[in-house]
Formats: sequence, structure tokens, C-alpha cells
Amino acid sequence: MKRSLSLFAAALLSSTPFIARAQQKAEEKPAAPATPLVTITPYGFVLFNFFENAGQFANPDFGFRATNSNATTNYAAPAGTGQFLGNARQSRIGFRIGMPEALGAKLNGVVEMDFQGGFPNGTSNSEWYRPDPRLRLAYGTATWSTPVGPVTLLAGQDYGLVAPLFATSVAYVANPLFWGAGNLYTRSPQVKLYGELGKDVFGESAGLTYAVAVLDPLSPDQGTTTLGPGNRSRMPALEARVSGLFKANNKTVLELGVSGHYSKERFTVNPTPVTNPSGNDKDITRWITAADVQLSIPFSLPGNTQPLVAFKGEAFAGEDLNMYFSSTFFPTVIGTTATNGSTTDANAKLQDYKAVYEQGMWGQLTITPHDMFQVIAGAGIEQPKYSDLVYTSGTLNGYAAGGSTQVLGKNVQLEGGIIFNASKNWKFSVEVLDTRSTYVQTVATPAIAAVAANPQTADPGKPAVKAQAAVPTTTVEHQQYSFNTQFSF
Repeated sequence: MKRSLSLFAAALLSSTPFIARAQQKAEEKPAAPATPLVTITPYGFVLFNFFENAGQFANPDFGFRATNSNATTNYAAPAGTGQFLGNARQSRIGFRIGMPEALGAKLNGVVEMDFQGGFPNGTSNSEWYRPDPRLRLAYGTATWSTPVGPVTLLAGQDYGLVAPLFATSVAYVANPLFWGAGNLYTRSPQVKLYGELGKDVFGESAGLTYAVAVLDPLSPDQGTTTLGPGNRSRMPALEARVSGLFKANNKTVLELGVSGHYSKERFTVNPTPVTNPSGNDKDITRWITAADVQLSIPFSLPGNTQPLVAFKGEAFAGEDLNMYFSSTFFPTVIGTTATNGSTTDANAKLQDYKAVYEQGMWGQLTITPHDMFQVIAGAGIEQPKYSDLVYTSGTLNGYAAGGSTQVLGKNVQLEGGIIFNASKNWKFSVEVLDTRSTYVQTVATPAIAAVAANPQTADPGKPAVKAQAAVPTTTVEHQQYSFNTQFSF
């Protein structure tokens, strides 16, 4: 008996180290995986649209400018009274990039593209299904935390600061809704500094955002790829924006913003064959002032997360707005040739140039009775100053060139629809767009020339009238109906 107890005690003592080691291993936690130095997160969506056009548009898959074969040669669409189109070119893919901190700043980046870049091999109908990709965004950011709020430095291609809002739509994404009817936008290489003064400065119920930027002074539709009139000015475009935020329950219910743009374009004027073949430089000032508003009523129906009613909109005024793609629709700078004729050549050396004054606005109301669907309704209008358009019979952007006698003088868009949110990743919509495009006469007849020179006293024998009243106009109106579906990831 004693021998058996002795053997049991010896076995127990000899096994103690193994038991201890087993318990130690059981208590050890696996090492956490190392944090990657760089993270890449894909995002984007597949967007498909069916468009039914009840008339001719300058661009049939975006019914932003109505036209017909009787307007002018420049505004004539292909033969036919309308089109039915399917479109997947608005699909988008991007990557969000996270990088290790440096100099106390969090580093991030974005690269984004879609397929709205045009077509590679001419105008065959089959090219519609083989579009070119287009770089939308490509920038890096460094963000510092400060006692008054975050401050971010951005370098790369991003949106401009002027009029930064976009209307809600599933039909019009690559080219935003109300473009050409009050909604200015641009993307440009730039360096931007922006931040927000939050609760540490204003408390829980208010805030202020600020941003300044130095941009490449683009001149769309003019010059060459790397040398437009804006680049020839040898100065960057300068922009700034500030906005006030008003909050309830930690959510922004009202934001009011103001923004501005300043840059120059340099053209060549008054060339002479012998004494001055290169001509002289003439600088045109480009400027924009804009205001924007976003308002949401802090009330939701039971079970919903979105506010029942929301509104957003913008208004602007300025001269020579082609950096914000206004030149796609309207003349932004006009001039006359040495023989007082018109030209389609944006690089032609003319006698004189004049910036066109332009103004516009848009607004959209969104009603969300349930998180699964929204009702949208909005309108936009954009209009240059008529007396500027009849300054001469020729324009740089080709809209009244080559013998044509009309330019777009006003553009109105009315849009409405229903968006169904089937899930976080899938939504579809039915939308209707009505576009009313008014073309104005630009031939310098004596009556129009008098209005351009002195619009209030064009005819001394009649009461004073505005310049617009004396300019002949033609209005074309068409509708575009769309069914749209978007799968996001």
C-alpha cells in the first residue's frame, strides 16, 4: 500500500511541469495580424439606363439641350424625331487608398473612373458599346487633427469649389442633372486646403467649413490638350468657399455656402501680315460668384431614417464660364474675324474678344415617405446676357460660326421621378426630363446692333425695353423618359 502511494506521488510530481506548460499554452492568445502598410478598398456601381427620347437632343443619351433639324446647321441632330437607347457608360469604379501616417497626418487617396470618355474609332453605331474610359478623380490627401477641427491638404484631380452640389438622380450621374440649366461643375488638377471648425469653436449646434484652391485654368472646347487660352495666361485659377452649418441632434439640417472663382484667358488679337503677324495679347477675366443651400426638415415618419422633406439648390452669376463646362451649351467668349466674319477655329487670331455674362440657378425637392422610395422634383434655368451674344456674328466656340445665325440663349430643364431603394446595394428609378431650349438670333441687324449698344434706348420713338425683348428667338421643347437601375458595391 505504501509502495503504491509512493509511485502515485512520484508520477504526479513528474507530470506537473507538463500540466503547467499545457495550461500556459491554453492561456496564450494568438498574435494579432500585422496591420498592412497600404490598404486598397474598391467601390463603385454598375448603372444601366433605358432612354426614350420624344424628340431630338444635341446629345441623345443626356437630354440637356433640345434641338431639331430646322434650328440651324450647328444644332441639327441626326435624321429622325427621337431615339430609344440603352446605356451602361455611366458605370463607375474607384479605389480608396489608405497609407501610413507621415508628419502627424493621416494619408489617403482616391482614384476613380467611368466610361464616359467618348469613342475610339469614329461614329459607327457599334462604337456605342465600346466607350473609352475616363479619369474622374485622382488625388491624395493629408489630414491633421487640430484643436479647432480637422485640416486637409489635397493634391490631384478633384471637383472645383464653386457650386459643389449635385441634384439627386439615377438617370443623370456621369453628366449631372441640370447641367446646362443652372448646375455648374468642373474637375481639374489642383492643390486644395480645406477644413471644418466644429463644436470646439461653435458648440454642438453649429459649424463652419472653409476651402481654398489653386487649379489648372482649363479652357474646354478651346486651344489644344495642354495649351488653352487659360494656360496661356500664365496664372492658375483661384477659388474659395465657406459655408455655415446648423445642426440638430448631431445632424446637419441647414448648410449655406458661398463660393467664388477668378482666372484669366489670353487671346491673340489684331494680327497684321507684315508689321505684326503674331498679333497682340488680350486678357479676358473669368469670374464666378455662387451660393448654395441644403435644407432637411428634422422629421421622419415612424421607422424611417431619412428626413421626410429635403431641399437643395444653387445660384450663380459670372463671365466666361467655360472652365465650368458652360461652353458645351453657350458661347462664353465671342469675337470677330479680321473681315468681320465668323469662324469655327478656336485658335483663330481675331480682331477682338468679349466675355459673355451668364447667370443660372437650380433647385430640387426630395420627399422620402419611406426609406424604400423617394419622390424627386426639380427645375433649373441658365441664360447668358442677350446683348453680349449679339456683340458680333462670330463666336469662338463654334455655336454661331460657319454661317449659322443662332446660338443657345436660354435653357430650362424640369425633372421628376421616383427612386426605389430595394436594398443598400440596389436601387432603380423612373424619371422624366422636359427640356426647353431657346435659340436667339445673332445676325447684327441694325435693330439688334442698336439694342446691343444701348438696350434701354434702342428705339427713341418707343418706351425703353430690355435687350432681350428685341432679339428674335425660337424655342424647342422635348421630353426624355428613362428607366434606370444601379447595383453598388
